[in-house]
Amino acid sequence: MIIENIMNQIWKPIQEKYKIYEDIAEKLSDIELYNLITKKVRMVFYQYPKSNLNLLSTCGCSHFYNNGSFAGCSMCNYHCNDIEGAASLRVLRHKNVNLYAKIVKESFLNVRGYINEQMGDELVTGHDIFCDEEFPEQVMQNLFSIDPIYKVRPFIFSFEARANNFTYKKMKSIIENVGKGRIVAECGVETSNEWLRNHWLNKNIKNEDIDNAMALCKEFSVRFKADVIFGLPGLSEQNSIDVFCDTIKWLCLKNCDYITILPLNRKKYTFQQYIYNALSDNKKLIKHGISYKQHTGLPWLYSFVKALVKCFDEIEGVEKKISIGQYSTNLNSVESELAYNEDPDCVCIDSFRQTMILFNETKDKKLIYNLWEKMRQDTCYSFYQDILELQQQVSGVASNIHLVGEEVVKSLFPNNSVLLNQFYKELEQL
Repeated sequence: MIIENIMNQIWKPIQEKYKIYEDIAEKLSDIELYNLITKKVRMVFYQYPKSNLNLLSTCGCSHFYNNGSFAGCSMCNYHCNDIEGAASLRVLRHKNVNLYAKIVKESFLNVRGYINEQMGDELVTGHDIFCDEEFPEQVMQNLFSIDPIYKVRPFIFSFEARANNFTYKKMKSIIENVGKGRIVAECGVETSNEWLRNHWLNKNIKNEDIDNAMALCKEFSVRFKADVIFGLPGLSEQNSIDVFCDTIKWLCLKNCDYITILPLNRKKYTFQQYIYNALSDNKKLIKHGISYKQHTGLPWLYSFVKALVKCFDEIEGVEKKISIGQYSTNLNSVESELAYNEDPDCVCIDSFRQTMILFNETKDKKLIYNLWEKMRQDTCYSFYQDILELQQQVSGVASNIHLVGEEVVKSLFPNNSVLLNQFYKELEQL
């Protein structure tokens, strides 16, 4: 797929650094490598209201690093902050899996120590807990069975996994290792549109993979939580709203237990960041309202709140399933630019954040309706209406993707008619 070529090109500088660190690690023995890593290994830890996020130090996502090729999900960049650690841990994983398992556990203990009291909701994860490369059975046993990190099981245990790696064997392993009780499996669904998920976001996840994961969760009495992005890279505001609402309806029809909504943010080495860096001054995209100064590559918060209102109007009780993330830079482990309206320093941003906090706590949809009415009185709203008027020229998702994708391919691969024709051919399937 053309998106793989795009992401390989975007990640090329990091891939070169990774190779250097990998070569250095290969020259060390397993004990030397372990001693080097154990001195500084620390997981990422965040405390949310009523829950804790524990992002363990591992060899990284095997979808991102696939046989030496860097071409993971186009909107993600969770590897850029510690590429040295990921490279070193991947080498150790192959030199000595037991020492690797010990390091993963130490990344937790070095931050929190053993947990001797019952906690609420504990998300313990890496990138894919069902990936044999990242989480071999030795890691699972070290964390949860042999001298477990939780001396008292949390009230809710949560983990993250890619939908295509859910199997009966993996689900059984989770139950056996963490013990019976409340368990939540979190998956990056992103959108119900399979073409967009795979040809634009490069997830490599089919709808049937999601169906299988949800079915296995129900079989094992595990709750399924879908992560959904609002505002896919390069989409117009109306197309973002339509794709999002279709996704929420699709998940509700499947009786999805929980939905976490993540307004797209802009980070280094992502598709949305490339659109901003390379195409902010693209005359064609400016004419159609897709490129708009500093805002290029980010959705407007007006669209996000409008989409929530639309979902609440059309899907009875959906607010009870929904939580909102990525409304603050303090809740993201990598530096990012968050969605905003006309001015990122406008007071409307604070109002939005406070409303999201209250909504997550109360699930009261009136908060969102009231916010929508208030936001439409802001001085920023007229700028938003101007953008909507420009974007009326982009009718439908397919024409939107054609417009942006064509400019991206021409920018990254000038005079390469083969890749451009490949993009056109893929687009016929949308």
